[in-house]
Amino acid sequence: MECQNSTKIINLSNADIIPILHRIFLLIGLRKVQYPTAEEDMFNVTFIKKNFGHKLSTEIIEAFELAVTGKLDVDVKHYDQFTLPYFCKIMDAYRIFNNERILATPPPKLKEIAYQMTDEERLNEIEEWRKKDYDFKILPLYLYDWLLKYSLHAITDDLKADYYSRAVRVHENELRRNFELFGEKQPYADFLKLKANNFEKISDKDLSTINNIFKRIFINEYLKCSQ
Repeated sequence: MECQNSTKIINLSNADIIPILHRIFLLIGLRKVQYPTAEEDMFNVTFIKKNFGHKLSTEIIEAFELAVTGKLDVDVKHYDQFTLPYFCKIMDAYRIFNNERILATPPPKLKEIAYQMTDEERLNEIEEWRKKDYDFKILPLYLYDWLLKYSLHAITDDLKADYYSRAVRVHENELRRNFELFGEKQPYADFLKLKANNFEKISDKDLSTINNIFKRIFINEYLKCSQ
């Protein structure tokens, strides 16, 4: 397994992923008689490669280690079976935990961003992000201000309308996903009602979320188009 530490799930063979799943089964206390069948293993592997292929094998294991040690805000009861909704629930809790961990422990470079960074350093950081295989949800919002400052990505009224429309869809899809996977019905229902009323009484929280998604779409479009 050591050679897989820096390998994304999508780049591992099915045979390499099965032991990762079996390690998860051990972590959550699944008995061997409760393990998925070989056919179910293959179905699970295909789903995981499709939806979590960008993750490293070490991240998958860490997610379940944190879950069983009570460090994730998630119910780890498996009810004597391993299911894909259960896997998604753990990974979603891990995503939230990891994002909060990143935000809570900003790298020293953030001090330079706030007080010392030169124009050249900012442009170099933009270039670094352009080369990264990044997670859309943790794109730093300060890149939005820099792209505007250096006129690297112009925003027309038509583009702005398009990006905001996409931001609303992203937010709605995330709420629907949480409802379908985790039963979080009320936030999704409230948003649909808000949308039906043309967002006349949008909350500060929803507005902030949509604005941040808009900025990340703006950043993402620049980073993708400049590759």
